[in-house]
Amino acid sequence: MTIRSLLAGLLTLTVLTLSAAWANNLDKIKQAGLRVCMDPDVGAIPFVMTNKTGELIGHDVDTANLMAKELNTKLEIVKVSWDKIISALVDNQCDIILNSLSITDERKKLIDYSTVYAALGQTVIIRKELANKITAATDLNHQKYKLTSVKGTNCEKMVNQFMPEAQYSSFKSMPEAINEVVEGKADGFVFDSISNKITLKKLGQEKLALLDSPFTFENLGIGVQKGNPELLSWINEFLAKIRTNGTKNQLYQKWLRNIDWLQDLR
Repeated sequence: MTIRSLLAGLLTLTVLTLSAAWANNLDKIKQAGLRVCMDPDVGAIPFVMTNKTGELIGHDVDTANLMAKELNTKLEIVKVSWDKIISALVDNQCDIILNSLSITDERKKLIDYSTVYAALGQTVIIRKELANKITAATDLNHQKYKLTSVKGTNCEKMVNQFMPEAQYSSFKSMPEAINEVVEGKADGFVFDSISNKITLKKLGQEKLALLDSPFTFENLGIGVQKGNPELLSWINEFLAKIRTNGTKNQLYQKWLRNIDWLQDLR
């Protein structure tokens, strides 16, 4: 046997072994259940939320349930704080991240993404007193202004990119971050446009105002461990299927157009 043929044989064996492992991973999910990493406290309205009875609801929660149903398996929600959600996936604490996860080049170094399933713009909620002075997010790009957002979100990157001169503080949850603005300790809270609109509706406009023109847009995808092509392919096929059969539009109407669910939130 020549060295070339030996190397070719070893390469073929490696590929077959990896293919079997990948196939087994999807088979294991079907047998043991689909584990989905989510952070109910990050404030990803209306994608992942908690209602008054403590139940998780939202666009991504419904999508996760549909995925488990399609796989004919059980769904297990793995609750992880947002700043640890990528490492939780990498460390195999869950099979996927489905939690309005922005697609970024930095994250692509660590995980793979599905095709885009939604897109969001980012806006700023400001103190009411600033409403006549601040008309655009970039007006906050001054060292006298204090901004907040949620640790580990893409919002932090956007603040650094568009308002680098402003003072910035990160918090583990959306309620903590927005409360800084409510109490007058900060001037603005940066987050996705849908969440901010609903947050303003919940908290009222007595102390807050919304700069409702998004200053940036981002695509959302489902996060998957690297080296799982069969699972990634299945997810992309699932997303294509629900777009084609109208299920995706039903989810959009239920969670992004209709806000009747707002009264049920904790």
